[in-house]
Amino acid sequence: MAESLGIEHLVELSGTEAILGHLTPLFIFAAFFLAQVLLPALRVPGYAVDAKTGEPRNYRLNGRLVFVIAVVVWTPFWLAGTAALFLADWGISRGTNMQKHTFKRWPDRKFMGIIEPEHIQAGERKILVNGFWGMARHFNCMGEWTLALAIGLVFGHFGNLWAWTYTIFIFGFFTWRQLADDAHCAEKYGPEKWAECQSRVKYRVVPGVY
Repeated sequence: MAESLGIEHLVELSGTEAILGHLTPLFIFAAFFLAQVLLPALRVPGYAVDAKTGEPRNYRLNGRLVFVIAVVVWTPFWLAGTAALFLADWGISRGTNMQKHTFKRWPDRKFMGIIEPEHIQAGERKILVNGFWGMARHFNCMGEWTLALAIGLVFGHFGNLWAWTYTIFIFGFFTWRQLADDAHCAEKYGPEKWAECQSRVKYRVVPGVY
């Protein structure tokens, strides 16, 4: 059919384009489907969430897309690896947010029917310290870091800075974010309770490393 329409050149995708073409709709779909989960976690100026309903207000999805023409032909093993890395890290990023969202709305409910919530009581507040949040105190940042890395790797342009703009932005933003969050949590829960959380969850972002 493509040949009869004279557009066969438009459906001859490289491996890189195919991977991005399949994963980007998942990324966009999740932005809408998980909006109630993601927006409270972002705390980025320009986004707001209704405190009573949890619904987004003044919601706008700012698309920041980087298009780079792939001139390097990567092996199927490389492309499959980057796709697997993307999906694994997407699971970490969204899983951490989903677990916290579930805990806030239903404190006694098991996450995904499996993980019994454990927490530290800090006055009227509770600090979640198991599941994803038992791996590292800001484990969601690791998901975002490596998710951005997978997007950069799939382009295959190690010498082209434009191919890494999203990765660099995300690394910079979430490096600042996890430092700001640590200070915010100490103020929010109190120094003693946050120190207790730090003693129980040893790592800040990357389990076993940092």
